[in-house]
Amino acid sequence: MGLIGDVNIFMHDSEDRSIAEIELMIALPEYRRRGFGLVVLRLMMKFAVERLQISKFFAKISETNEASIRLFEKCG
Repeated sequence: MGLIGDVNIFMHDSEDRSIAEIELMIALPEYRRRGFGLVVLRLMMKFAVERLQISKFFAKISETNEASIRLFEKCG
């Protein structure tokens, strides 16, 4: 298996580095809805909390993207 997507963290506020935007993209349709996104989000969030002292995350998701909304809700 090669690259199937990516996950990123963006810290937009230089004065408050405890808040970050998190995004995830699973590019290959055959790997969607198989649990990879949830695992990757949780790993990235764990890294950000432990190593970057992030305490709050937000994601920009289209209100019609129900699959992504459900995924991010599972991560809190």
